[in-house]
Amino acid sequence: MKREEALEQDFAVYNGGDHICLNLGGDPTTISVRTPDGHKVTFAFTPRPEGEGYQCVDIQSHSGPKNAGGIPLQTVALLGQGPTVAVSNPKDEVPTTVIALNLPKKEDVWPKSNGLGATGDSVCPSCGNYLGHGKPDDGRPMLLRCGDCKTVFVKFPSS
Repeated sequence: MKREEALEQDFAVYNGGDHICLNLGGDPTTISVRTPDGHKVTFAFTPRPEGEGYQCVDIQSHSGPKNAGGIPLQTVALLGQGPTVAVSNPKDEVPTTVIALNLPKKEDVWPKSNGLGATGDSVCPSCGNYLGHGKPDDGRPMLLRCGDCKTVFVKFPSS
């Protein structure tokens, strides 16, 4: 349907192109898409354990390289309002295999993303550029991208 029709029916819209709008029922549901140039992408909606909607949608391209176990590797760019926040590609030391987009309940409190501590600044392993991002303060690794050489790497809390 056209963008305007989607808006009239209270669906979210993204751009000026045609929209395929679906009402999902709450059961595990996967939407498979094939593009004219042969790319295959799945959108797998995972219900919350307690019911009441979905907890996330896992997005995966099935057309690129695969790891030794046959799992597709993803090329991902996280975008903000301005520069790219992070980039991941199949050549990374720890490549992305799936994109999990969380779907919190309206009453959920948004968790803090990869919190940064006050000390332990990061240095790019390829060019030595000082990044000044600090260390993860919540025990989770951070995905970092060097602004100079564009190397993407994972910063673990102990490193």
